[in-house]
Amino acid sequence: MESSDLIKQKPPKSWWTPILVIVLMFVLAGGLGTGLLMWGFSLISGQAAFDEKTASGALAALFGFLFPLLGIIMYNRLVNKRSLRALGFAREKWLLTYVKGFALGTVCLLAIVLVATLFGGFKLSVTPQPDWLLLLGLLVGFMVQGLTEEVLCRAYLQNSMAAYKGQKWGIIVSALIFTLLHASNNGLAFLPILNLFLFGLVFSLLYALTDNILLVGAAHSAWNFMQGPVMGVKVSGNQLATSVLNAEATNRLNFVSGGAFGIEGSILTTIVGLILITWFFKTLERK
Repeated sequence: MESSDLIKQKPPKSWWTPILVIVLMFVLAGGLGTGLLMWGFSLISGQAAFDEKTASGALAALFGFLFPLLGIIMYNRLVNKRSLRALGFAREKWLLTYVKGFALGTVCLLAIVLVATLFGGFKLSVTPQPDWLLLLGLLVGFMVQGLTEEVLCRAYLQNSMAAYKGQKWGIIVSALIFTLLHASNNGLAFLPILNLFLFGLVFSLLYALTDNILLVGAAHSAWNFMQGPVMGVKVSGNQLATSVLNAEATNRLNFVSGGAFGIEGSILTTIVGLILITWFFKTLERK
């Protein structure tokens, strides 16, 4: 049985309830969890962990997403009386599915950054001594962060709204809420906001197509990990403490590099987003 069918068996009582649950999970569970981890990491490392540019701050911010992830799983089970399958988790070939999703996110991100570099948006260089242990921690952290955002926005919110008003409504609302949840990020402007919404639609359509949150979460995680820890690009306006490469944005081509927001503020990201939306939408129509 598909996850949407399981939610339809016990649909939300109002359209605003799922939105409120998601916001509370992000703000309360996420904020509290991140704050506790930052405080703990600052005690252990002896450095200020309340800055995401530091190793402790970046790890605390990423692993803080464990709290809303566990929160929505518990809420789904204890309050909604639904199984994990209702959140899009499937056991069949889960590892292969995750690898496919990670490969999709990797290919899309690397293609955009490399094209941006060819057009003069970035100057790429190799980081002399990257912190490999920190990179491993960031990989796991981004796996947590990407999966959490997708479980909340797609598996829970999208399907809940679809059960109440229909699939198109669920897709659009989840993309809008996904965009709003990034409204406080550094360097936000028109193009980054547009691209956040477009890729909210991309992930929503991908989930509607596959009904597998591991695949969508993996694609999201790979997209973010390849941006920051691998290519050295700002992730939604945030610069990380270490990276394998260093993609230095050229000021004269901000519309290509994305400027202060990173590659997610690039016109190339807009183009790729529109292509993926068209492809996924046509495929979903045929399905």
